[in-house]
Amino acid sequence: MDNSFKNNKPDKVQNENQETFNANANFLYSLTSNRLQNQLQQIDSLDSKTISLLGFSCTLIAILAAAISIIKITSSEILISYIVLGISAVAFIFIVIRSLKSYHTKGWRVGADLKEAWAHSKKYEQPKMLRWAARSFTDAYQFNIQSGLIKEKLSTVNQSIWALIIQILFSILAIILIYLY
Repeated sequence: MDNSFKNNKPDKVQNENQETFNANANFLYSLTSNRLQNQLQQIDSLDSKTISLLGFSCTLIAILAAAISIIKITSSEILISYIVLGISAVAFIFIVIRSLKSYHTKGWRVGADLKEAWAHSKKYEQPKMLRWAARSFTDAYQFNIQSGLIKEKLSTVNQSIWALIIQILFSILAIILIYLY
């Protein structure tokens, strides 16, 4: 009879397997948690950009309106100034509408449902809970990508940037025209 099985202690093997299982669970949890957190930070960053674009656009339209109201313009020059101001105002309204759409794009998944997590915590031990949470984070991450919400938000921010560029160009043109006349 082979005595090599007597030297192999099942408790040691089981402990090593449990340690590997725990390490894998911790790794999966950390990886998926970080990925989802990075994705949600990118979404927050787009919201911040949206607010910045809107603020810059508001400031620009106010400066342009003030510049037109300060300068004494003759009746022939006033039409050109108001047309350029009107184009800038249309760009401003477009930016406001796109910014509101971008800012109100919601529906993100952020991970595990807290009530469900609480219920699972009573049934499962930590490694199994970590794996469950990692699965939940992965599902949320994939949903956020596949739902198209990120692309929609990015698209509206890009459209606002182009509208702001148009607004800037026409504002500069208006100021040049004001000072030329």
